[in-house]
Amino acid sequence: MAGAGSLMLRGSSEWIDGLGWRAQGSFRRAGSLETPDYVLDNTSVEELNASGAVRYVQPRYGVTLSASRFHTRLGVFTGLVAENSNQFLELIEQDRPLNEELYEFDYDFDRPFQEVTHTTLKGETFIDFAEAGRLTLEVSHQNNRRQEFDQIRGNPQGPQLDFELRTTGGELLYEFDVQGRVFSGVGVDVAEQENVYIGRRLVPNYRSRQAGAFGWAQ
Repeated sequence: MAGAGSLMLRGSSEWIDGLGWRAQGSFRRAGSLETPDYVLDNTSVEELNASGAVRYVQPRYGVTLSASRFHTRLGVFTGLVAENSNQFLELIEQDRPLNEELYEFDYDFDRPFQEVTHTTLKGETFIDFAEAGRLTLEVSHQNNRRQEFDQIRGNPQGPQLDFELRTTGGELLYEFDVQGRVFSGVGVDVAEQENVYIGRRLVPNYRSRQAGAFGWAQ
């Protein structure tokens, strides 16, 4: 059994000409998956998403700011939890999961499960110089965090795997005409990406930076 819903609102200002906005949200909640004969234990899912944007535009300039956030929690089927690859293959080859008669439908999460959160921020602006051309600037940032909570002995606190991937970028572009006959443009593009882990390592820490310049005429 599952449920989902979404809501979107948008509008514009009566007092500030050219100002508009949008807000959106959605959710999803699903209980344990089921086969025709038995329940798959610990396979619930929940999602909560939100996004929004504000835009102010005039004939010669404009600004747009937007953000979004995606969050999900996913249960991992306990019938396939294994200590090594050979045991995992043995579990897959069985006709039915071990102790499947004990599984019951529910919306709960037990270890192992995963949590993923993805956040984006973006800003855009432009200035139109009429015959002198158009200047556009775009900057963005993304943050992707994944946490994995393993089934381990004792009374564990927090995730066993916890890592983030952060990406920031920007582009500056100037477009113009050459005597009204050749459409041209020049620009620069920069980006930085960083991976950070906490606790047990899965993906090594690293940081990369890139920069470039470009131009064209047609």
